[in-house]
Amino acid sequence: MLKINWNKQKIQDGLEQLGKDLIKERKKFFRKEKKEINMARRVIPEVDGYTKVQVISFLKVKIKTNMEWAKNACLAIYDQQTDKEKRNHFSMGHNNSGFGRNDSPLLTHIACKLRQNRATKEDIEKLQRKMPRYAAQLVCLAEIKNKCRGLKRHLDYYYKDNKQNMPF
Repeated sequence: MLKINWNKQKIQDGLEQLGKDLIKERKKFFRKEKKEINMARRVIPEVDGYTKVQVISFLKVKIKTNMEWAKNACLAIYDQQTDKEKRNHFSMGHNNSGFGRNDSPLLTHIACKLRQNRATKEDIEKLQRKMPRYAAQLVCLAEIKNKCRGLKRHLDYYYKDNKQNMPF
């Protein structure tokens, strides 16, 4: 007959460690998704020499008239959605980032098509109609990702002749 030597202290220590590891894993699993960029307290920045209204108006015009700007804007906003919003194709809660409640099903679907290079001309036309309302969010995103320098270059080119006669 085999005799097993049980050490109660070792067993208790092992069970305690196992319990702590399980609690850590459970916390990791149930932890709410944290986003890299918090847009909740966004402040629309001024780009060197241009007012907020000028920058946002410029972006709206570019998105309405240029397919590439509309595509890139859609993908940038899509990247700000939570994983759950991307999966379910609708907006949840008010996190001030991603698509709005009414646009979320359509624009998330189009963004998925854009990722797979399957977007049709009708999809792009819908983007050009819907995306200008996200111009302020795009300006904030450009500020956070340090892309305002490139935006300023576009603004300078756009307003080079109309510096004195800007409509705003």
